[in-house]
Amino acid sequence: MANPLYGFSVWKSPTNGADVVYPLIATNSTQFTIGDPVTASGGFAIVAPNATSAIIGIAAKSFTATSTNQTVAQAYVPLYDIDQDYTFLAGTNSDISNTSAGLLFQMLVSGGTGQVLVDTNGGSKSAGSTGIVVCLGADPSQLGTTGVGGGSRQGLFRFVKKADTQQT
Repeated sequence: MANPLYGFSVWKSPTNGADVVYPLIATNSTQFTIGDPVTASGGFAIVAPNATSAIIGIAAKSFTATSTNQTVAQAYVPLYDIDQDYTFLAGTNSDISNTSAGLLFQMLVSGGTGQVLVDTNGGSKSAGSTGIVVCLGADPSQLGTTGVGGGSRQGLFRFVKKADTQQT
């Protein structure tokens, strides 16, 4: 059995490389894993705690902030921007197909840092949806397989819900 694809990785950026931004200092003792969705809390960066959290970016580096990071080390979290020009590859919790394109989905935070999937249960095209990503297509690598680790559990997504870096 293949492993599931966790987190978000840049599939397409508006430039030749993915631009990394450093908008916020990491919250004390917080672990970040490449691909984690990151949000703001009290003016500091944290890993998005739930499925509908508006996020400020995707962790571009794995690291753990020190216990005094907010006041002493003041390390910033390197993030990939999530504006509308970026497309991300992400794993899903169930099989999807190209008929999922256009649907809004939430994240599934299943075990903390490094364990994030797109929750494909209950996708919606409703303007009032709590979804934070829109599906652009399935199986972009054309693996043609189903089940955990298969191509039908991978999709291209764009973020539609972005947080302000000063969000509390």
